Amino acid sequence: MIETTIEPGTRVRSGLRVYLLLAVGIQLLLALFYIAKSKSFVFADIGTDTFFCFYPLQVAISHQLHELHQITWSFELGLGGFLGSLVDPLLLFFGWLPDSWQLPLRLPMFGLRSVVGGGFLFGYFRLLGFRPTIAVIGGLGYAFSSYAMINAQWEVMHGTEFMQFGAYLFFLEWYLRRGNRWSGVGAGIAIGLGHPLGLYMFALFTLPYALVRIFGTAREQRLDTLKSLLMFGLWTVVGLAITAPLLLPAAYYLLESPRVSGSYSQIHGLLNSLFVLNDRVTIASEIGGLVGKDLFYVNGHFAGWANYFEAPSFYVGLLPLLCIPQLMAPMATRRERTLLLIGVAGIALYSLWPALRYAVYGFGHVTFRFSTLWISVLILALGLTGLRRALLSGWWRPGIALGVAGITLIVIGALVSIPTTVNIEHILRVLAFTAVYATFALAMSDRRFPVSLGMYCILAIVACELLTFAIPPVVERDAINADGSSQAGRYDDDTVQALVFIRQHDPDSEFFRIEKTYDSVFLDDSLIQRYSGTKSYYFHASSITRFVDHLGLPRTWGSANYIGSMINRRDIMDVVGVRYVLSRDREPANLRDMKYVTTVRTIAIFRNETAQPFAAFYGKTISEARADSMLATDRDALLRATAIVENPNDVAKKLQMLGG
Repeated sequence: MIETTIEPGTRVRSGLRVYLLLAVGIQLLLALFYIAKSKSFVFADIGTDTFFCFYPLQVAISHQLHELHQITWSFELGLGGFLGSLVDPLLLFFGWLPDSWQLPLRLPMFGLRSVVGGGFLFGYFRLLGFRPTIAVIGGLGYAFSSYAMINAQWEVMHGTEFMQFGAYLFFLEWYLRRGNRWSGVGAGIAIGLGHPLGLYMFALFTLPYALVRIFGTAREQRLDTLKSLLMFGLWTVVGLAITAPLLLPAAYYLLESPRVSGSYSQIHGLLNSLFVLNDRVTIASEIGGLVGKDLFYVNGHFAGWANYFEAPSFYVGLLPLLCIPQLMAPMATRRERTLLLIGVAGIALYSLWPALRYAVYGFGHVTFRFSTLWISVLILALGLTGLRRALLSGWWRPGIALGVAGITLIVIGALVSIPTTVNIEHILRVLAFTAVYATFALAMSDRRFPVSLGMYCILAIVACELLTFAIPPVVERDAINADGSSQAGRYDDDTVQALVFIRQHDPDSEFFRIEKTYDSVFLDDSLIQRYSGTKSYYFHASSITRFVDHLGLPRTWGSANYIGSMINRRDIMDVVGVRYVLSRDREPANLRDMKYVTTVRTIAIFRNETAQPFAAFYGKTISEARADSMLATDRDALLRATAIVENPNDVAKKLQMLGG
């Protein structure tokens, strides 16, 4: 176990200024590209979700915070949904700022996530007793890890998890050392402000962490450590209760979602992974991910496992990898060697057995997501412990050679086995920085070399390395222009003026929907353009998913997340209350009872003369079984005057009891 006593007289704040100076400096250098090129931090490449989903959600949350002072259900989300199902703490904080600020705010929000997440890890390592310089390296390694620079760009989930994990580690260790109840409350708030799946994921993480903490302390202290962990859990529940107004509705929609408990759930299939091992390609990708997933190219050119965002990558800097073998030095303590053995065994088991990463995500997904952070921080902790050992007893030269050999074998192995897949530029970066670190380590192995000078030099090299490795995933991207324009379209197109016309000429306070025959950008246009539509890209509830599936309504892709245009289902548009149709041509005029109103700029507006109101009374019912056997066109027409129910007889009896 890592040292469990902090050095006398030290403070967690010691070295924080150095960390902030370097972390903020790196982020500002990365931001210069976007400022100079007039770009926004949303993308039209593999990271399209930032533009298609997360930015619209950010604007919609801002609208609700300004108008309702809370986050709630919205019909601007296609057929309707709870916006709090996917939320981020920074969206809550910055959502109070004007709508026009939300797009440019995305860049500082990304930087703030990185700096804050790394700051928590800095504090965590200081609590573990690491000297300030080593803790700064740890904080920077986390702040500019592959997960922070790539995965956390998908802020709702990945970016939130990145900050949550750093905060949770800090608060947990703070409570164990200081017994401060507010640290437990803080941990609960940190979890509660994220996705409700975090309740499960952080509880799962706490189990192995607690075991390591308990058995890593002296035998006579283990019972006290167990009591502290239990009390920490109780105070965490208090923190969760503070976030309950947001967390509980989100948890409800998560649990009843078809992706969790319904027909779209993967849990039954993934449970078979309990009896299989990862294939050779996955294992090779995991090994390569130790030096960064850019080893297999960047962005849309990525040729590794699955896709650029969800492929494995445990990169937290090359220095930790180089320093891990120092834990095998003759002067290493028994505790350090035990830590090395447990850590390496855990990483190896994770790499070989897919059930471990599936379990972290509740067997709901196959990709490398939150579990990546577990392994990344474990590697970081092992490496920093090795660095501390080297500074305490002198650098062990065979360990330096082992570290260099290990890193070199990873990149050379990738180059030899898959020469057309690996990124030569990344290999050169890896080898160059490894050589620089090894040179300084060898120099510091000479007792005459000033250790403090060597550490400051290494710290500067770490900052340069992390900046260099962050440039490809952050800068080499197809970013949206600062004015919101892109090859994928723009949200403030002529649709906005067409919607203004409709609101001015149809002051009816009754609810109605609007359908578009085109996408300004993607399915979530309505979240920004502020109209009740039918299309959406979101984590839909089971009722809406069931409605779409049973009627065979269009999906852009097969996943429950996507609900496409209903323009070709004329009768369904009546049923769901589509009163207006917007088009870039006159094709809707060919649909029955569709009256042309006017053209605003390039958008033709049509009024549906037979759209039903928000609530309509039905005098007839039909069973689902019978409806499913009908042709889609016949069933659609039937729906205009008939309700489809699971059991018509039961419904009829209930209506009679109500006097219907």
